[in-house]
Amino acid sequence: KNTFGWCKGFLLGFPKMRSLFRKNSFALYMGALLVLYLTVFGFYVSSSKQSEIEKLRNDIARLEKDKAQRISSVLEEAREKTTEREREREKEREKEKEKEAEATGKPGNREHSALAKENELLKEKLLELENGLEDKKEENALAAAVDGANNNNDPESKQPETRTKSHSTSSSRTSMKLGAYEPVKDEWDDETAEQRRNAVKAAFKHAWDGYRKYAWGTDELRPVSRRGHNWLGQGGTIIDSMDTLIIMGFDEDYKAARDWVVNELRFDNKGDVSFFETTIRVLGGILAAYDLSGREDAALLAKAKDIGDRLAKAFATGTGLPFAQVNLRSGRASPPGWTGGASILAEVATVQLEFYELAHETGETKYYDIARKVMDFLEPRSQDGLYPIFIDPHGGRFTSNQITYGAMGDSAYEYFLKLWVQSGKSEDLYKRMYYRSVEGMHKHLVQKSSPSNLVYIADMRGRSLHHKMDHLACFAGGMLALGAEDSPSKEKDLEVARGIAKTCVEMYKRQASGLAPEYIVRSF
Repeated sequence: KNTFGWCKGFLLGFPKMRSLFRKNSFALYMGALLVLYLTVFGFYVSSSKQSEIEKLRNDIARLEKDKAQRISSVLEEAREKTTEREREREKEREKEKEKEAEATGKPGNREHSALAKENELLKEKLLELENGLEDKKEENALAAAVDGANNNNDPESKQPETRTKSHSTSSSRTSMKLGAYEPVKDEWDDETAEQRRNAVKAAFKHAWDGYRKYAWGTDELRPVSRRGHNWLGQGGTIIDSMDTLIIMGFDEDYKAARDWVVNELRFDNKGDVSFFETTIRVLGGILAAYDLSGREDAALLAKAKDIGDRLAKAFATGTGLPFAQVNLRSGRASPPGWTGGASILAEVATVQLEFYELAHETGETKYYDIARKVMDFLEPRSQDGLYPIFIDPHGGRFTSNQITYGAMGDSAYEYFLKLWVQSGKSEDLYKRMYYRSVEGMHKHLVQKSSPSNLVYIADMRGRSLHHKMDHLACFAGGMLALGAEDSPSKEKDLEVARGIAKTCVEMYKRQASGLAPEYIVRSF
């Protein structure tokens, strides 16, 4: 009644509404009641939702807390188990030492025991000295000492450097002259080299036989489930392995792989594939097998030309920069959605070696022309020789400001150098692009950590450094060493190359598993 009285008084307060109320009093009462009901109901629903949301937030917070506690508990348990295992191993080592001591302590072996202990002490001191080489001055002094020894004792060192057929000797001498972090103690003899070659061959053969038994024809073997898995759908392991099978002398296995590629592999039934991965693995793998098998296998070359023609359709853009995906059946190319339609630097600039080789083997320059156009487009658009990782294939505009030697940037810089080497060092375009990129890397990206003083290549976003280095960037040590011979900053290149190699070794050594992480981040 009070509600109706209030509504009535409210409505009668307006002259124009007064007559309307007299004529439609019942309808107006009901309307007012409905408005009031909806208002109260709305407040109720809103408060209920708020309480539900608050409850959900509390539940989520509780779950996150429980999760953190469980993770902490698991980590602590893992640490305790690791510590316990280390203690057990230490006990086992102590027992072995005691047994050795007992054995050497027998009559007639006392002199041998004393010599063994002295030798062990000398080894420990040598290890301490080697570990003390962290200091930069000591490292430089060691490198200078090694250089001096080479210059005094090696007659060849006084002569101009020439390429030699004695690979093991020249490589050992070179590593000493570069001032390697760990000094070369001795050169491999033929027996040691043969043992190591055989160990690598045995490891490869084990993996190959497992793939051939359980996953033949698929891209890769899943070793736990012993099943094949496809992501390219083109027999990736077979094609990737053909050149290795030739080099290692597994002739029967190579014949089986070659016959599968020629007789079983088809491209006209494939849909969308990665342009980049298919180029470097399939086109590159077939061309490598063709070259190493004597360049007379017409069926292999025809297969390479077939896939090359299908991949070439990805270059049909306004800039000549290839799309990331191409349909091998229809020829339709497209960009990936997750990049916002942009192509990736490492993908557009890491296919030239393969297309140039295809042009060389077939005599058709069209393959060279479409791949070369990418480099012509990129060169004038660098930022001190460096490039952001995302680029619009239609207009050529960079769509990000991230520069990295890690994922999505890495192999572009590697290919600048390798393309120059592939050309017999005659293509100045690639020489300019490579040495400008190295100069930009020194200027903007090369950093040192503290207190370990480890060299790393940071990422850059705009003008800000992101102190993170991908494991993928470890290639840069070898790249800088390969390019140092003709570099205007040779000493700096070699110093950074040594530093990166050392950092990447530490990435493995500092992990309990012996496996390097995907990336490292500097903490301040």
